[in-house]
Amino acid sequence: MTEVIKVDEKNIEQSLIQKAAEVIKRGGVIAFPTETVYGLAAGVFDDNAVRKIFEVKKRPSNKPLAVCISSLDQLSGVAASIPPEAEAVMEEFLPGPLTLILLKKSSIPDTVTASKNNVGIRYPDHRIALALIDSANVPIAATSANISGKESPTTAQEVLSQFSGEIDLMIDGGPTEYKIASTVVDFTVQPYRILREGSISKQELDRFLVSRNHSPLAIAPE
Repeated sequence: MTEVIKVDEKNIEQSLIQKAAEVIKRGGVIAFPTETVYGLAAGVFDDNAVRKIFEVKKRPSNKPLAVCISSLDQLSGVAASIPPEAEAVMEEFLPGPLTLILLKKSSIPDTVTASKNNVGIRYPDHRIALALIDSANVPIAATSANISGKESPTTAQEVLSQFSGEIDLMIDGGPTEYKIASTVVDFTVQPYRILREGSISKQELDRFLVSRNHSPLAIAPE
């Protein structure tokens, strides 16, 4: 059975977060809340645990996972280079519901990135998620906690309806705030482009970039 622990984001009980972090440290897979939707998580450098995420989610192996961090200081361990436009966007919008595609460090396993040279970086604006990453003392590989093709879950109950008995632990942090996935921006191509518009709009990002004398974003071709 999947163990369920309830955590109040406004009054986090650190012993519960540490319990979830220990599951990650010993190679388990857990579900956790973010400000957008619930995610599945494993230690980013643990190939077996990452493969289990693909297995239980029924996710094609050519579709990469994101890497969640709890501080911009951790970027140097996961991203090989960061364009000035990406740095500006991160300073303005992170932590928040935004995923940035950047060139990856060679230390990030191919299992996580589907053998691609880039990696999606997510710095969530959710105290439980950040506490979990801090306690695990490692970035986490993550993806939405749903069977591939199904709607992304915004409550713990929706996660358990799909993964009860399939994952090691579930952090129930209550309903998510935005109830829509993060916006994804690819900073590894020219022109920089939006791959998925989510909680942060293209208009909002373009307005900011133009105000900093940068070009607006393109939209990825379908």
